[in-house]
Amino acid sequence: MKGVTMTSELPFRFFDCDNHYYEALDAFTRHIEPQYRKRAMQWAKIDGKTRLLVGGKVNKFIPNPTFDRWRRPA
Repeated sequence: MKGVTMTSELPFRFFDCDNHYYEALDAFTRHIEPQYRKRAMQWAKIDGKTRLLVGGKVNKFIPNPTFDRWRRPA
């Protein structure tokens, strides 16, 4: 909202104020129809790191697709 500012303190601590949340690793694949599995994203361990495969190719756009280094909510 343009021109709106927060001037009062909140009575609680917040962790994530932009509505991001993290899905389970199989959230987009657990119910996919078998004929589409190879075309969907897949997870693979490469050099000890969990990587995202899209169409069978390593996706390098997201360097940490599991977001496992982020802080947990307090």
